[in-house]
Amino acid sequence: MALERYKLLNDLWKAGIKAETVYKDNPNSKKQLDFAFEFGIPIVLWLGESEIERNVVKAKLLNSKEELDIPRDETLSARVKELIDANPVLLAKNEQPEAGKKAEESKQN
Repeated sequence: MALERYKLLNDLWKAGIKAETVYKDNPNSKKQLDFAFEFGIPIVLWLGESEIERNVVKAKLLNSKEELDIPRDETLSARVKELIDANPVLLAKNEQPEAGKKAEESKQN
């Protein structure tokens, strides 16, 4: 699994995309999310057994909590760049769309 993550990382670097990984064989999702929040990374790409079987990469947008599958083909780098352009920074929790929605709901009640 780590080898596949390193291949993905290399592909992203070749495309000029800044990318980082947790350098452990099988880091759990909490460690990966903690790493992303600690370093202000707005998008997490996951590559597990299911994703490898389906030849996709799972992207989690931390600002909106949205998850989507991106085909692991020649369009991967372009799609990741689009996501980065749309999500350039990790917003503070109170600035994230869901937090704003909850604040509006509490004002109405």
